[in-house]
Amino acid sequence: SLTFAMVAASASRNVWQVGGRLHARMGQHLAAATYFEAAARVEHARIAPYRAMPFEVHGYGSTLGSLCESLSELGRGHEALAYAKYMLSLPRHPQSNLITNPDSIAYRGSVQLAKVCHAWGLDLEAQLQGRDPSIQGIARGVENRYASFDPNTSEDMQAPALARRISALQRAGKQAAAGAMFTKLRSIAGTADLDLPVL
Repeated sequence: SLTFAMVAASASRNVWQVGGRLHARMGQHLAAATYFEAAARVEHARIAPYRAMPFEVHGYGSTLGSLCESLSELGRGHEALAYAKYMLSLPRHPQSNLITNPDSIAYRGSVQLAKVCHAWGLDLEAQLQGRDPSIQGIARGVENRYASFDPNTSEDMQAPALARRISALQRAGKQAAAGAMFTKLRSIAGTADLDLPVL
């Protein structure tokens, strides 16, 4: 069983990370977030005694990015935002942790920042103030990709994402944007059996 494997290998990041990925794929984001956080803690415990830099540990950025996504799916947007900002605050090395490298922690942090802001209707520009111009460019590029839905995405995949976005806009007090998105959701959902948000 997976639980017994966790207890037996509690000091191995890979075991926690694989468990988190399995739970995330099954849509069990509460368990996934717990596993990803445990993986990040195990990695941090291994970093601290040797005073290694986070970018020197393989998979640290991937674990934090997955944690951000699971927290956001759980409705814990502010925690996901805090982790994305933490990823951007980690030290960068000109060769090992370039912002332009998609595997770097800084790149993943800027992508997660844009994803969280998009999912929760937060102002990306306010989050980017005072940040490195390259971080701003990557985050804006990601936001532009998420701002319009891919026409190749099936409607049954678009509708739940739109419903989550409407709820986030309502919580942020952006009623006009929520209303426009609700109209789009109605056209997609049609007579489908969906729990539509109430405006």
